[in-house]
Order: sequence, then structure tokens, then C-alpha cells
Amino acid sequence: MLLSELSRMNYARKWMKSNEAFLPTWHAFIGYRHGLFDTLKKPMKASDLAEQEGLNEELLNAWIDTGLAVGHLKQKRGKRIQSVKAIQKQMSSQDPKSVGVLLEEMMTLHIPTLLHYDQKLALEPREQEDNMSHMVAETSSLIEGISYPKVNRVIKKTKAKHILDLGSGYGGYLKRIAKDHPDANLIGIDKEEKLVKEAQNRNQSNQITFRQDDILSQGHLFEKLDLVMLNNALYYFSNGERSKIFDYVYQSLRENGHFTMITPLANHGKGREFPAAFNSFMCGHEDMQPLPTEKEIKKLAKMHQFKIKTSTPLIREGGWHFFHLVK
Repeated sequence: MLLSELSRMNYARKWMKSNEAFLPTWHAFIGYRHGLFDTLKKPMKASDLAEQEGLNEELLNAWIDTGLAVGHLKQKRGKRIQSVKAIQKQMSSQDPKSVGVLLEEMMTLHIPTLLHYDQKLALEPREQEDNMSHMVAETSSLIEGISYPKVNRVIKKTKAKHILDLGSGYGGYLKRIAKDHPDANLIGIDKEEKLVKEAQNRNQSNQITFRQDDILSQGHLFEKLDLVMLNNALYYFSNGERSKIFDYVYQSLRENGHFTMITPLANHGKGREFPAAFNSFMCGHEDMQPLPTEKEIKKLAKMHQFKIKTSTPLIREGGWHFFHLVK
């Protein structure tokens, strides 16, 4: 990894970790607004709580995971959840002595005002553009510097020549592979037309072909590929769609072909705060899906006749993992 990439990644990790301090505030605010800390004075299962209070169970589970990570909730026997006494006292929606109203003012008035500061700062307001796909493609490149050596090691060891990148974004991985493996035949697929066009502009190599395609809608099926990559994309798809992707990869690979995947995992080991918050964001965003768990990856691999050769943490604080599977 280049020194400049290492420095950029270290800065990114620093800023990611700085946001962890906000998680307890966000979690306490949601609990206060919905009276959840009061309700959870007695241990309850998430499913029972969701039914009783009329809540979205998927979002509630993400909120619970964050609460366990930041210490506002504790796990009891029988998969029941209970709020800790300190948070009950501070964030009760029924006790006039609680300080929850302060968080309510901050989260509903102060912070929204600060977030709109950029629009008010300019004398002539800028047009709001939908640049989510651009942001995601650019932030994914931050993971690239750490993950590419592992991908490259697989390519070298397996002598892969025909390689497909699903959800290729701006083609950063393929550009690196083309430089290190001039005899490789590389294909990048993305369903976003503007990402494909930008990838073509950024990568002029004759080795790389970019195409717009949606593999979930009768997309073009490749055959006898040596390696398929799926980097930072699994959380865009529902559980059923993830199964279809694994099936597509299986059909595209030659016998004993290889499948590498980079994804953050939910509920995984060290530094649970960031993955828990990330998962809450994914569950709450209309274009995203909950993060996969390690158990789910193992289940998908077994169901679609893949063997997990390696599973390696990339960024422990964020739950990012690298998987190498073999057909």
C-alpha cells in the first residue's frame, strides 16, 4: 500500500471513530421519544416489544444492537432485553426529573439546523443533487487500499485470468488488477449508468470492459470465469436477492472457481459500536438493507455449494471482513 493511501485510511478511521461519540446520544433520543427505556424496565423479547408498541421490528432490532453496544441495554436470559438503571433514570419519558427533553431539543432543533448550514451559508443556495451513488463509490475506495492486497494475493495464487467485478463502481479494483496483471481479461458490471460512464472515463485500459447490467433482472450470464468479486455491495440487497447473487456467481464460475467478497458484518466482535450504528443506518435507509451476519454468509455459502476458504477482518473497528470462497 502506498504511503499516501495509508495516511488517507488512517485519517478516515480517525473520523469514523470520532462519530462513535454521537451514538449514545442518538440511541438515547430514540429510546426517550418512544418510551422504550420505561417499557424495558422489565425484560422483554424484541418481537413482543415491537408488537406491543406497534414498531418496525427490523429497525427495533438495529436499535437494540446499538443499545447493547453502547451500554444502554443488557441481554437477559431467553433473548430478552432490559434497559440499565442509569438510562432509565436519565431518559424516562414519564419522569419529569429526566433530562430526555434536552436531547429532544438538540436532535429535533439544533442538529437539523446545523446540517442545513451549508445551504444557508451560500448567498445563492446551491441545487441539491442526488449524489449518493457517487459518495458510496468514493468512500468504497477508502477500503480499497486495505483490501486490494488480499484480492491480489488470491489472483496470484489461483492464476486467475478471467475476472468479473460485480458492482464495480468507478472500477478502482479493476484498474489496480490491470496494472499488476497485464494479461488478465477484466469485466466490471454496475446497474448505475452514471457510475459505468465515469468508470469508463477513469479507466482507458483495453483490458477492462465496463457494462451496465442488473444481474437480478435476467442479466447477462458469464461462464467459466476464474474469479468473481463482490466488494462493498451485499448490503444493497435483501436476503432473497443475496441468494440470487450467490446463485449467479456460482453459475458464472468455472469448476473450482473463486469468489471474493468484502463486506461489513453485523454483531461482530471488537468495536461493535460502529457496525451497530452502520446497521441502524442501513435498516433506516430506503435504498439499503441490514448488514449480513457471519452466520448468514456461512448459510449462503453452504446453500450454493461454496466452501469458505478464508474469512479475515479488514477493519476490526468497523466490522469489515474479506471472504475468499471456492466453488
